[in-house]
Amino acid sequence: MFEVNNLSINSINLPLPDFLAQRCLRPDKRFDEGGKRLLSQAIRDQWIKETERFPKEQSPIINPNWKGGTYPDHEAYVHGKKIDPIYSPAYLVYNLPEIQDVNGVQIAAQDLRSSNITLVTANIPLGRGDRPEPVHDKQGNDTDETEKVLLRTLFSNLRASGVSRIIFFDGHSPATAFWAAQNGIAPLDLSILPGLFDEATSKKIINPKDDCLTFFSCDDGAKERGFFARDIAFNRGYWCDETVHIGDKTKKYGKTVVCFNKEILNKASGKTAMIGEDIISTGGTLLEVVTQLEKAGAKKIVILAPYAILVPNGKISSLISDGKISIVTTDARTMQIEFSGEKPSNIITHPLIPKLERLAQLDKGGVNFYSPQGQDELVKLGMCFNPWQIYCHG
Repeated sequence: MFEVNNLSINSINLPLPDFLAQRCLRPDKRFDEGGKRLLSQAIRDQWIKETERFPKEQSPIINPNWKGGTYPDHEAYVHGKKIDPIYSPAYLVYNLPEIQDVNGVQIAAQDLRSSNITLVTANIPLGRGDRPEPVHDKQGNDTDETEKVLLRTLFSNLRASGVSRIIFFDGHSPATAFWAAQNGIAPLDLSILPGLFDEATSKKIINPKDDCLTFFSCDDGAKERGFFARDIAFNRGYWCDETVHIGDKTKKYGKTVVCFNKEILNKASGKTAMIGEDIISTGGTLLEVVTQLEKAGAKKIVILAPYAILVPNGKISSLISDGKISIVTTDARTMQIEFSGEKPSNIITHPLIPKLERLAQLDKGGVNFYSPQGQDELVKLGMCFNPWQIYCHG
């Protein structure tokens, strides 16, 4: 038995050590650096242990390619070719570009009639629901409402559908891997950030001969992405600042405010400012940062974000249409914004989805992604471990 803030529970066969499992009682707390280190080691051990018992050679790779949609009344559905049950371990390659596709992956897993499925996907929907958040009114005052946590329920449902391991990309926070592990699913939390950086170079968005790079993070939660983008730049021969500038993000009166001191902003003058994010929805936070960087005289602004949803009428839309920013993203989420004509040239898409099956093949072939060989294979695919796992160890 262990206790947290006068709460106690008996040992209940949680797959994580007690010092992490007790976070079930306090999901509102962010992971500090020590917690990230403990979680990183725990999910590494869990992945290796689960992988050793997973009969990879005999497991087929199944890509149902089902399509999700909604009826006019927004009720979700999925459709595609029938999946015959196999009653044995399998790889299920299934991307989730829309929230309704969560239903599809659960149905597909259930149809396989297996309790030992490795799900290979890109985005994990509901990732931002990793902890309860108070709801504020338009004046910024607390209300008696709270955003409900859905992420843990998603992983609970996936485990009940037979998923025992999951490979995914750029989880919104360490809590994504935590809730998977806590529900008995061994997670492999990867990032496509190296591929995005190289895509920006190949499309001549940035150039090591012409661009001096400086790196900004919208808030403390994205700082590891900034660190990693900086280190990639150094390794690719770019001239860049050593410091990653981290903003102080708050929400006041229903508006997002990101503050940098003037001395830090001045470092962007005449340089290419790069921002590392995981998801762009309305773009409210990015608009705050981009506006300040423009005023500071940034030569150009490049955003690396695996999931660019870009909701219609979002605050970032005007910046895209004006060509004031470049966004490098992936094909893993559906952009909601509609463009008149072709997609603007300042939105660059890196192909992640075609690489998912290759990951399944590598794992099926016995590659341990934590080994030097596995690291090399990830590098070839423009991938790495999620930066929070890299920088939590100092």
